[in-house]
Amino acid sequence: MTQTADLYLRLSLDRDGSTSIERQDRDCTEWCERNGLTIRKRHIDRGRSGYKAVDRRGFDAAISALTTGTVGTLIVWKVDRLSRRGMGQVGQVLDDVEKAGGRIVFVQDGLDTSYKQSRLVLAFLSEIARSESENLGLRVAHAKAHLRRKGRWIGGAPP
Repeated sequence: MTQTADLYLRLSLDRDGSTSIERQDRDCTEWCERNGLTIRKRHIDRGRSGYKAVDRRGFDAAISALTTGTVGTLIVWKVDRLSRRGMGQVGQVLDDVEKAGGRIVFVQDGLDTSYKQSRLVLAFLSEIARSESENLGLRVAHAKAHLRRKGRWIGGAPP
């Protein structure tokens, strides 16, 4: 019997010319091929933050497919693609996935939640992802405040 897996792919800022989703898809697909898994579905959140409390239909559908037993494995490119909200959200997902008997594989991080020791590493990486988002927000806000004080354009589409 061939095992099936779903992919979850996310990109925070969907800009023209971005190849992030395509590259995540390629790496995750290659991982599935090497490990004998057939891809059932790709869940994609394009232009959706993993940090802010925003609607992520791809995330919700991917986790639902896993926790309802529709699929046994979810493949994610990297922990910060799943979530940047820290261990609170990631821990809840891990609890739900464990109850359902599923697993999540993080290709670039080399982690598979079917191994108990992965949870500790995931806690650490999910908190790093949260911290990176907070720090990025701080740097951007600081840079924009500086430009405003100087009377300079802060970016984006001109009014």
